[in-house]
Amino acid sequence: MAEKTAKEKARALLNNKQKEHRKRHGGCPLTESKYSKISDWISTGDMGLNRIISGSVYHGIPSGRVTMLSGESQSGKSFVTSKIIENALVENNYDLVDVLDSEGGMTDEMFSDRVTDEHKEKIEHTLIETVEDFAVIARKKLNLILEVKKLDPDFKALMIVDSIGMLPIEKILKNLDDQNRLPADQGTRAKILNSAIQALMTLTVKADVPLVLLNHVYDDPSGMVSKIKSVSGGKRATHSGHVCIQTSKIFEKDPNRTLKNGKPFYQSTVLKMFTTKNRVVKPFYETDIYLSYSNGLQYPYFGLWKPCMDYGIIKSPKQGWYTIPIIGDKSYRRADILKNVDNVWDIILPEFEKMSIPDMQYASGVDEELEEFDNMIEEIDNSDNESDE
Repeated sequence: MAEKTAKEKARALLNNKQKEHRKRHGGCPLTESKYSKISDWISTGDMGLNRIISGSVYHGIPSGRVTMLSGESQSGKSFVTSKIIENALVENNYDLVDVLDSEGGMTDEMFSDRVTDEHKEKIEHTLIETVEDFAVIARKKLNLILEVKKLDPDFKALMIVDSIGMLPIEKILKNLDDQNRLPADQGTRAKILNSAIQALMTLTVKADVPLVLLNHVYDDPSGMVSKIKSVSGGKRATHSGHVCIQTSKIFEKDPNRTLKNGKPFYQSTVLKMFTTKNRVVKPFYETDIYLSYSNGLQYPYFGLWKPCMDYGIIKSPKQGWYTIPIIGDKSYRRADILKNVDNVWDIILPEFEKMSIPDMQYASGVDEELEEFDNMIEEIDNSDNESDE
């Protein structure tokens, strides 16, 4: 029998050590790892938002990943969250929705008639008071879900935290209660909040639970104009999730109505969504959501209008009129296409996916660049914390 070459000996040693490692730590080849694949997606109810999060108009919030939704007041965070919960229960048949609520913002009236009392029985509502509450309770719930999945692998759960932006740390409350004074923060809260989010990242992947965190943004008047705004928790929190989305808003006036005092009557809000980080598809995509005060999410295809025009799927041969070449020469008004007359989107969407998905996907080798970007953010954050101290 021929003696093994050095390369064969090295491979044999590696295989033996890998077997020990896999037995102890649960490792496996990437192609066999259940953690490397997203098992489920929850639609946000808006095709454009689904696209910039997941790369597909048919997907949305990824299971087993942390999605952070940050925005100013009334910029659609709670509305989008209610749609995620609604679709998880009604469309995806989730068994549990865990809501950790720091603001008392989760109400019974948030949901449409599609959400029955039977569905609402699956929503577990827990009030949390501090950042430490958030970390401890969320970990306990995720660990419980892991135990349940050992008995029922098909069990599906969603976790929502509304919001991490309003949570103080225990030290602040203790000083208020014991000494009747509010101490200066000096960056302590940001460090604890970031540690809390980090403590949930891997556990979220293991439990295969979509974890949606709501946060607040703050504009710095003295800073440069940027689409990436400061959020509660500092620079690191801006990029703490697997997918991070920032929201803003534009109020739309009704040109035909005014209030009795002559001031404008606002009929809708355009919610603007922008991905500041995305480990699923390329980041820095944006979309708009049209939210009518009378009809809610009236146009779920609203955010696809511009990319459809860019791809040539919708064309404008003359002002105010549009055609869809893959359907024929018939002309439509923009509002009619957005209302899905003639079920035009049934034909548009498959063609749109063929063009959009390759554009949204990462090129090979981009993971290393993302890792370098994350490390850069951490270095900046660490230097800021040192200067605060």
